[in-house]
Amino acid sequence: MIYSLWCNRLLVMWIIHRLDPLGAPPVNHAMIAAEALRYRLKLVKSPLVQSDEWKVEELAVASVTAADPEVDGAIRRIAESWVKAGLEPTDLCVPWSGPLVDQLFEKRPDLVDALDDILRGANRASRAA
Repeated sequence: MIYSLWCNRLLVMWIIHRLDPLGAPPVNHAMIAAEALRYRLKLVKSPLVQSDEWKVEELAVASVTAADPEVDGAIRRIAESWVKAGLEPTDLCVPWSGPLVDQLFEKRPDLVDALDDILRGANRASRAA
């Protein structure tokens, strides 16, 4: 059991720090957090939320640099589920769209909770700054 957890954590760390063969920048927590925030805002349709009013990159960086274990865990859960669903790890750092991404979050409401964890962490970090 402990070995399995350690292997899963090692796999996620490898995924997050892996370079794309074409030389794209490494996948990192701030980029994943930014796309997670954008996707969460997209799920809350307008007129309730206008995503152009949010400083997504600033919130993402704040949530990650605060080293909040809740945010780290949420990113890890999303990354693990993303890979298990057969999506490319590097696609975590580009806008999330398409039927496979939508299906992932529809089938796994706990991942929507993970998106909310990132959003709450971003709000806490920005208030503390």
